[in-house]
Amino acid sequence: MLKSIQAYIKDFALVIGAKRFKLHRVIIDFIAKPLNSPETFDIKKQKLFEENFQWKAYKALVSDEKEDDWYIYSLVLAPWGDKGDIPASVYASDSTGKILDNTEVGVTAEELEKNPNLSKYLKGPQLKILDLPVTAVTYINEDKKKYDRQQFMEKFENFKVKGPEGQMINFYILVQPKGYKNLKTPFGENINPNVGKK
Repeated sequence: MLKSIQAYIKDFALVIGAKRFKLHRVIIDFIAKPLNSPETFDIKKQKLFEENFQWKAYKALVSDEKEDDWYIYSLVLAPWGDKGDIPASVYASDSTGKILDNTEVGVTAEELEKNPNLSKYLKGPQLKILDLPVTAVTYINEDKKKYDRQQFMEKFENFKVKGPEGQMINFYILVQPKGYKNLKTPFGENINPNVGKK
C-alpha cells in the first residue's frame, strides 16, 4: 500500500518536532559460563558444541539535549539478543544512572526508540556498538564482572579453544531459538557450519 503525500508530511513533521535526546552510556547484561563450568544451555553429544552464552538485558542512559532530564531505558532480551516478550520500560534517573523512585517520567520507551538520535541503538537493539567510545559501553556477566567492548571481544566473541581434531573453534556459542541449526558467536556471526560435524 502506498503512503499518501499527507502521511509523508506528517512523518516528516514528527521527526522535525521530536524532542532531542542524547545517549550517554549503554549497559548490556549477559550470561556466559566460565571455561571450567560443566553447565551449558542445551545438551548435545559433544559439550564443545553446546550453547553456553545468552543475552539478558539492555539498558541505556539518555538525557534530553540540555541534560536537565535523565532516563534509563531498560529492555529484557531474548537469549539470542532480540527484544524479549516484555515491553521496554523507561525510568527517571540522575546523571549517574541511579533510578529516581516516585519521579514522573516524561517520555515513553516508544518515543525513545523512534528518536533519530537513539533509534539505531534501541530498535534492534544494537549489541555490537562500534561508533561509541569504548568507555560508553559496558558488558556485565552474571558474576558481576564488567567488560568494555575490546575486552568482551577478546574474552567472549573471538575466544577460541582447540577442538577434538586439533582445529581452533569458538568457545562461546550463542543460544538460538528452538529449531535453529547454525552455531553462532555472541554477536550472531555464523560459525563454520562444518565445525563439530562428524
